[in-house]
Order: sequence, then structure tokens, then C-alpha cells
Amino acid sequence: MTKRPILSLFLLLLLPTLSAQAQAFQLFGEINNADTLNKATLVIFGEAQVSQEEVAIVDRKFKFEGSLTKPCLVVINTDKVRGGLGLWLTPGNIKATFFVKEHSPALRLLQTSAVEGSQEAIDYQKYMTDLNGSIADEKDLIKRKNLHWEYIQNYVTGHPESQLSIFMIRSGLQSAGLGQARTVYSKLSTVLTSSEEGKGLLKEIEKVETNSIGKKITAFALPDTSGHLIQIDGSAQRWTMLHFWASWCGPCRSEHKTMLSYGQMWSEKQVNIVGISLDEDKNDWLQAIKKDQVNWLQLSDLKSWEKSEVIKSFKVTSVPYSILLDENMTIKAVGMQNIIEKLKKM
Repeated sequence: MTKRPILSLFLLLLLPTLSAQAQAFQLFGEINNADTLNKATLVIFGEAQVSQEEVAIVDRKFKFEGSLTKPCLVVINTDKVRGGLGLWLTPGNIKATFFVKEHSPALRLLQTSAVEGSQEAIDYQKYMTDLNGSIADEKDLIKRKNLHWEYIQNYVTGHPESQLSIFMIRSGLQSAGLGQARTVYSKLSTVLTSSEEGKGLLKEIEKVETNSIGKKITAFALPDTSGHLIQIDGSAQRWTMLHFWASWCGPCRSEHKTMLSYGQMWSEKQVNIVGISLDEDKNDWLQAIKKDQVNWLQLSDLKSWEKSEVIKSFKVTSVPYSILLDENMTIKAVGMQNIIEKLKKM
């Protein structure tokens, strides 16, 4: 079976596991401002088992118990409200208070307001609060990214053996400047860096370094849907967005809809879009293009992601993945949302 890259929707959350003995946990929750919620469901992103995935909410309270091999992120959904930023689950007893936050009539999320228990669980809550509060309040993008990485560096330096340190580094990769992530990574304990989890994180850091903003991309060529070799070299003297995707990738197909909705912006900003598929079956590739009604240039050598030289040169390990290049083939933004924000300000 061909190995496929992990979908980026889950990449920050599905962390490889370290060998460890399972330890018991109990999670006690209370929801402050909702009387009509009846059931809670625990979604676990890590190695853990629960006695019940769904429990009743009685007098606004619920309880989950089970075992886990290492701390991990969990998100709590209810029968009427989706989970928000979740909490950091550790062995032992954790008490968490939640509230329903209404972002819009159609978007209500269950957010954590307070945590008692392990220090890691408390630290995660503070990290999320600061990331969406004091750090997010900084208007200057560069200063905001620096604040984010200063926060991560300070935490990792003080907690080199913490699973939360691994999570923070990975979650902040898209904000990292050249060399920042590797510098912070070097502060992790050898126990973590020598683990499968640590090695996987290092590969992600290498990808960030390869595709750092300001770095110039070497020209390359790939066949189009008719088999003609197309050179991407900046000769068009226009900005170009490279969009890595695959027919089997659900989030990629959803992102096509987003891209189509910004059709006027691509035109006004004179941005060429180049889709680069990781498909190996030409029929699957062509059918996906037709079904999604994408109208931009599509390229693929129809090789698996670990065999395609172009894919390997960009160190693509997850899709969808997008890179914005200027007319000189210099990277200006990475990630669809960052690209959209960049172009809106131009």
C-alpha cells in the first residue's frame, strides 16, 4: 500500500506515541452557562482509552475516566455545542470548567475557562488563553510571531521533557522564522528528540526551513494533464501560488471551494495558481479536477509523494499545502489563510 502524507487538518494534533506504561486519569467537567446540554463526548488526539466515549451531563456536570500512556490533547463535544480549543489531558485527576461561547448564531463552541490538576494541563490552558489574547492583540504581524515564539522558547527551555513542549513547537511552526524552530527544538531533552515523535517533529521543522519566507525557489518542471512538461521558473513575471493536493484528500477538495470563492482576488492581484497533485492514478486526478471544476493549471508526475523529486524538494509531508511566490520565485507566504491575508493587504 502506498504511504500518503498525513492530512494537515490533523497534523498538529495526531502526535506519534512514545512507549510508556498506561496511567489512570479522571476528568471532571462543569459547564457554567448551559442548562440544556445532555451528553458529552470525548475526542482524544493521542494514545488513551476511556471507559465511555459518551457520558451524560447531569446538573451541568460530567465525568470521563480511563487511561493514557502520555499527556495529549482532548476536545469535548456535546449534543448541541461543538468542542473548542480543548484541554491537555494528563494522568491523575483534572477538574475543568467550561462555558459556551457564541461566535455567531451558527457557531457555538465549548471553551475551557479554568483548569485544576496537573501543571501541564494548567500550562496548556494559559498557552491557549495567551495565544488568543495578549499575543493575538499585537497588531503587527512580525511582532506577533516573535511574541509567539518567545513564549514557546521560554516554555520549552523550562520544560525540556514535557509533551506539551513538543505540541507547542509543532503548533507554532507556521509562525516560525528561519532557524527559530530548530533553535527551540535543540532545547528538548534527548529522550524526546530521539523518540519517533521527536524525529517526526524534526522533519516538519526541516520543511519549514526549506519553505521559509524570503527563500528563493529553484525552477522545476512537471507534466500537465496532457502530459506536456511545464516549466515553473518565474518567466511569467507574475506572482504564483503552488497548491499541493490530492484527489483522496478531503480537506484538499474543500480548499478548492475556498480557492474558487476567491477567484476575483486571484485575478485582481494577477496571481497564477498551479495545482500540484500527489495522485498516482491519472483517472482519479482528472476526475477530481472535473468534479471540483478547478480552472487553473494542474501538474503531476503521478508518482507517490516519497518518489516525486519535486514533492521531496519542497518536503511536503501533508496536504493541502500552499506556497505563494513572487515574480522572482521568492516565497512570500505559506499556508492558504496566510496567503489570502497577504494578498488582501497588497
